[in-house]
Amino acid sequence: MDRNFYEFWGQMFLNLAKGQKQIEDFRKWFGQGLMGYESMNAMFRKAYGLDRIEEESPDYAEIWKKSVETFQKSFREGLSLMEVVPKGEYEKLAQKCAALEKTVAEQEETIRTLKRLLTEEASGAPAAALEDLQGLLRDQQTQFQELVKNMTLLFEKEPVVTRGTKKKGH
Repeated sequence: MDRNFYEFWGQMFLNLAKGQKQIEDFRKWFGQGLMGYESMNAMFRKAYGLDRIEEESPDYAEIWKKSVETFQKSFREGLSLMEVVPKGEYEKLAQKCAALEKTVAEQEETIRTLKRLLTEEASGAPAAALEDLQGLLRDQQTQFQELVKNMTLLFEKEPVVTRGTKKKGH
């Protein structure tokens, strides 16, 4: 973090002792990209040496922009040291977390459904195979009965030949 950042914060903390309003002003000022609150802007310009440059100077806008970027970077680093997450980042992470929780819940429901279907199919598979086997046995029984019936009819039509007798025509 840069020296100017510390100088700004030192002045800020001294001023905070004067009242809660400055905390609210700082929050709004920071949320607006370091614009809008003249007392904050004056502290910022002084801390970053911008008070020594004419605002009408062609370089002022570029120096202001770089100072704001440096300040914001240092601010994020300072928050990181204190293990604080900016609200915007927190809200993004909270939304991402909610979306992931929804996805996980949907996937868990899909897994439960697939497990249930797999269990039903697994328990139903032997019953279906048994049913098919019973049908096959019934068909074979019917075919066997037809075979016996046909053989009976065949033997009833043919005269029985005993030994020593000949059939007619032979």
